Amino acid sequence: MLRSFNYAVVSKIKGAGTRPENLDGLKLWARFWNLWVSVNYLKGYFGVTRKSAFLPKTLVELKLILEVYLLEKAVYELGYELNNRPDWVSVPIEGILEYLGEGG
Repeated sequence: MLRSFNYAVVSKIKGAGTRPENLDGLKLWARFWNLWVSVNYLKGYFGVTRKSAFLPKTLVELKLILEVYLLEKAVYELGYELNNRPDWVSVPIEGILEYLGEGG
């Protein structure tokens, strides 16, 4: 879901006929919206599942698993976009850079 939130906001920006001079500002708002929605989604998810046996016992382990999964998903998306929608490769690339600590 977290990667899907990112795609949702990017697709809105791409499809909105955004003027180039507004793109940087919209990207900042998109990152804010994506973070806000993701945090709220995870709060709800973990609120319901926090005592489940399938979740790691510590916050450190949970954070690591989430980060690895998000990186793995973005790498998968990169392959998909390269094969099917080359004009969308920037979406997973930006995600990969962010997860590796290289993103803006």
